[in-house]
Amino acid sequence: MTQGIFHTTCPSCGGPVHSYSASAKTLVCPYCRSLLIRDGASVSDSGEDSTPFEDYSPLQIGTTGHDQGQAFTIVGRLQARYDAGIWNEWYLFYNDGSSGWLSESGDQYVLTRPATSSATLPNFADIRAGESRLTVDGNVYLAADVRDITLERASAEGELPYPFSGTRHNRVADYRCESHFLTLDYGEEPPEIFIGRGVALADLALANTRSDAQILDTAGALKGSRASGNCPHCGAPVDWLRGLTPTIICPSCGSDLESNSLIASAHTTGERQQKIAERHSLPLGAEADIDGNKYTLIGLVYKEEIGENSGWTEYLLYHPQQGFLWLVETDDGEWSVSHTLNDWPALKGNGAPRGMGKLYDYRSRVRHAAGAFYWHIKKGDELAHHDYDAGKREKLSAEQNAQELNWSRSIPTSRKQIERWFGLKLKETGGNDEQNSCLGCFYILFIIYLILNFPAWLAMNDDALVTSLVISGIIFTALYRIGKRADGGGTDE
Repeated sequence: MTQGIFHTTCPSCGGPVHSYSASAKTLVCPYCRSLLIRDGASVSDSGEDSTPFEDYSPLQIGTTGHDQGQAFTIVGRLQARYDAGIWNEWYLFYNDGSSGWLSESGDQYVLTRPATSSATLPNFADIRAGESRLTVDGNVYLAADVRDITLERASAEGELPYPFSGTRHNRVADYRCESHFLTLDYGEEPPEIFIGRGVALADLALANTRSDAQILDTAGALKGSRASGNCPHCGAPVDWLRGLTPTIICPSCGSDLESNSLIASAHTTGERQQKIAERHSLPLGAEADIDGNKYTLIGLVYKEEIGENSGWTEYLLYHPQQGFLWLVETDDGEWSVSHTLNDWPALKGNGAPRGMGKLYDYRSRVRHAAGAFYWHIKKGDELAHHDYDAGKREKLSAEQNAQELNWSRSIPTSRKQIERWFGLKLKETGGNDEQNSCLGCFYILFIIYLILNFPAWLAMNDDALVTSLVISGIIFTALYRIGKRADGGGTDE
């Protein structure tokens, strides 16, 4: 990496500061973290500090790579924190003097560059995730993520091409068309356009990334290192992986905790949720050897299907270099591995993937969660789901709320495979045990009822017998449904 085309000293601490792009407007001193504003050949101290939250990312200032044969260097980062989570925008400087962005949000990476278009751009207020379409350069894009948010704790490091402040108002709409990606940034009028594609880090030939050894050897600030504390609500010990998210869920009482290396606050939840939160086949902190990579189970969330007496558990696994992986367990004991898709399927006009048959449409609600997540998750969050048959017992699923639409691919796996990965014998979930117990009581009562009423039925005439059987059927149907709901599948107050 070169020394840059602009050199100066930090007006706050006197340390050397340089930039690599002629268009850099914001510089962050690497020594004292002062936020500096560049004006021509001089810089001034804004009076603000900027320290990004040390997260799970393997990227860092100075990481190099290749984008379709062209070399680039990461020279800056904008880190945005908002009510739903956290994401990084890495500023890229290419060897030909051009620039671009590598967006990192949870388990997805997108590489974009500034673009122009003669297309008529929509008003931001008219854009709807999962509905609005935009045609640019022959590609028909579908709105995937629409955000109108205030970033009160945004931070930066390295250099950025615009003046930066810790508080920013963002109005951004992301669109997707298979592997193509488009962003409209409404910070200015007309909005800026960025076009690119979803990528995997392995495809960028990266060098100078953070290694596992750096993560483990660093004293608690970098991704992947374990931290612990006591829940301020129930006092139970809480362990988590630093840098994954400012949000963790206490596994003992279910309290929603906010953390930036230290637990800052807690919001109480009901005693009912505290009991249900323990009913899972896999424990938090369990380690799995998957394809030679050691993953750690860092979070789990139980979702109930709205209007049905069923649900499933989603387990979030994390590996420092491979990133995130999801395991899904249904109430019926079926398992699958799920990957969020960075390349969307080709979609028909109604939003369904081409060549795939519809399986199910349904809605889910978060009943409870525990552990750490790369977005803010809370009880009551709802999603609309649309499942499609992808062949070979696999399925594609669209998940949507008012702000975003995501696609994932689920591949079935066996219970024995899960046990081999984790090196343990799976326990049965408490919910199933309780349900079986309640239904067992129902069957016992049903048999007793038959024994007690059988002599009376023999003595009845035909009309009286039919009436008695109909009434008995109605009673036992109601009791059976009550028994099935006793596993906690009803209200969770």
